[in-house]
Amino acid sequence: MEEKINKINSENSKSDTDQKSQINKGSDNSKDMNVDKPHVIDSYREILNNKKQRMNYNNSTGAIIVCIIILLAVCFNIYIVEYEKYETRKITETQGAIAAELQAKLDKIKEEIARKNKDSADIISFNDQYMKIRQDFYLKVEEISKDINSQVNSLDDIKQLTAGRIKLAKDYKNQLNSLKFPGVLENFYKYETAFIDSDINLWTIINSYYNIDDFSKFDLNKIDEETLKSHELYLKAQEELKSVYNKYELSYFLKDLLF
Repeated sequence: MEEKINKINSENSKSDTDQKSQINKGSDNSKDMNVDKPHVIDSYREILNNKKQRMNYNNSTGAIIVCIIILLAVCFNIYIVEYEKYETRKITETQGAIAAELQAKLDKIKEEIARKNKDSADIISFNDQYMKIRQDFYLKVEEISKDINSQVNSLDDIKQLTAGRIKLAKDYKNQLNSLKFPGVLENFYKYETAFIDSDINLWTIINSYYNIDDFSKFDLNKIDEETLKSHELYLKAQEELKSVYNKYELSYFLKDLLF
């Protein structure tokens, strides 16, 4: 009986020991769990911080990208505006240059018309004076030529007529010099006075021929040479006169002239 009681007590004691062991083991496990718990929390915190950092980074990157896009848009708009200004200014300058060139051409045309009108007015004014002395000269030349061919009765008559012809040419030259020649008729004046000088020289040679004692000593080629020269200068002067009058559409003023 006592053995049974001792055995029961031994089993109960063993049971209590096992229970205490399990309790201690549970306590140890609890301690281990309490030890591991801060590390888990830190891991979660680290994950959350990483997410926040990524979110902040993404937000910052997105903001920067938006700013860059806005900046590019503003720059592009500025470029478009400035380019349009440049193109407008370029077109304006081109149009201004074209307008200035056209205005210069127009002014030149106006000046040419005004100058031409002035030259035409000067020619018309000169024409009235010149034609009077010209017609008078050639009418008198024609009369002397008729007298030489028909009313020569002696050598003295020929001497007198040739002297009169020289005087007639000199008078005509003096009258020419008294006229105010327009600038456009300067060449005509030069050719006309050259013709008159040659004409005077020709008739001076002819007059000297009739005033020598021995005709055989006179070189008649001088008369031929001076006659040819005089005729060429006469034609040159008349061609110049007609050219100027035609240029200024004044040829009708020459319709009654005999060339």
